[in-house]
Amino acid sequence: MNETKKTILGLAVISILISGIIFYPQPALAVAVAFNDGSVSASLSTNCASRTTVGTLTATGLGAGTNIVIATVDYVSSDAGVESVVQGSTSNGLYRDTTQVVGTQYTFYVGTSGMGEHYTYLLEDTGASANEVYTVETCVSATASTAEAKILAFQGLESSFVDSGNVATVAGSTVKIAEVTTDLTANNHIIIASVQIDCNGASTISAGNILLRDSANATLASNEFHMLCGSASAGDGMSILLIGTNSGGSANTKYNVGVQETTSGLAGAEAKILALKATNDEYYYADSGSTAVTTSAPQLNSIATSFYNSEQVAILDATQYDDTDSAVESLVVSTGHTISNGGTLAVNDIAISGLGASGSAGEGLRHSLVYGGTLSSANPTYLSNADASATGLNGESKILAFSLIDGISNPNASGFQQNNMWIFAILNLRESIIDTKD
Repeated sequence: MNETKKTILGLAVISILISGIIFYPQPALAVAVAFNDGSVSASLSTNCASRTTVGTLTATGLGAGTNIVIATVDYVSSDAGVESVVQGSTSNGLYRDTTQVVGTQYTFYVGTSGMGEHYTYLLEDTGASANEVYTVETCVSATASTAEAKILAFQGLESSFVDSGNVATVAGSTVKIAEVTTDLTANNHIIIASVQIDCNGASTISAGNILLRDSANATLASNEFHMLCGSASAGDGMSILLIGTNSGGSANTKYNVGVQETTSGLAGAEAKILALKATNDEYYYADSGSTAVTTSAPQLNSIATSFYNSEQVAILDATQYDDTDSAVESLVVSTGHTISNGGTLAVNDIAISGLGASGSAGEGLRHSLVYGGTLSSANPTYLSNADASATGLNGESKILAFSLIDGISNPNASGFQQNNMWIFAILNLRESIIDTKD
């Protein structure tokens, strides 16, 4: 009888444990990312006291503390005139509430109809409120311009940031224009730099002369193609985004950006540098070589990942294009530059062309896309593609994907650990019952 009672009691306890697995509320994953893909804004304001808002992100679910914000913006002319995108603390920039928290260092120019420029804002916002609101706002010299912005915000990662001022460059020498001293723990660092160039004459920056470097000045990333600019005209104020990684980065290390002007004509340069570490050091990165861009949207780059289902991730793709002929080509609307993983995640919403043909100031393009969200399946592969209006462009890509919060399919995540404890308890009790009956 005692054996029977023990068996019945054991079975009852097993039933309770199974109910615990079925009905125990699993801890919800915290929100670590917010993303907005804005619509195209036309007839931009010429009054910097009354700027046009071209993108708005309400970072719903992000708590008070430190937010990392990455915002990409396209500016394109819509007439035969040359418009400028105005620099200043109350003009173009990324705003929190009504205050500019980061802006462009220099005014830049968007050329004539269909021609344009691109800029990427980086920010470590240490004073963010819960559910913070970020906007990209702009004002231009003439109303014949359009713009579009994508804004990503996330939190919970180790990060360090610097926003430098203007630094004079020297022809023939590499000049350090910005440096960030990090407080990151060791290993698996991600480094992102947004660089802007100011010209006071015709000048060339050769391929490999805008450098993202580690503390020993070893190059982590650089411009794939040369860049040409003029003064107060096409190419002036041009910018480029560089992405690099350092798997062996030491704790509290430094990273910097160096610029070498090949010929005189640069007034100066400036960079914003963001260094961070992904959740569980999980990131994937690829820096491609040059690919001919045709009208059939060839692939520039790809990365395969091992992300879990429901993992929260961020994706950043920085591309550069070199004009190789006497015509001026454009990235066609919606397919000119895309990030996808079986479905399209981000695209250029405005057709944008370079400001000059091969060998002319403003030739080529630099264009970046950003995306963030929660995965609906595991192990995605991310693709970077480019589609041109005609042949004549070569393109390259630096693509990065990194983890913000582990997915629920991760066996190391807290929900799985809780279930594992229930299961082990059931199995142990079952063995005890069998032993008793024997």
